Amino acid sequence: MMSEYRGWIHQRQKELMQQWYARLDESARTGWPPAICLMISGNCVEVLEAFGIVPIYPEVNALQLAIRHQSLEPIL
Repeated sequence: MMSEYRGWIHQRQKELMQQWYARLDESARTGWPPAICLMISGNCVEVLEAFGIVPIYPEVNALQLAIRHQSLEPIL
């Protein structure tokens, strides 16, 4: 049962991340929905999302680029 739960949670997390990245991509291409960079999240994220603003977390993006070995080229 525990592995079923973990599998479900992993799948749901994957879906949420895909939706978030799709919204970020749409924002970058069309300018809508608006997006904002946040260094510190917290309760303010809920308020921003209530207004349809997509949060960008630079630390998450940096980690994703590093995992994919895509972070060195923009730095150099």
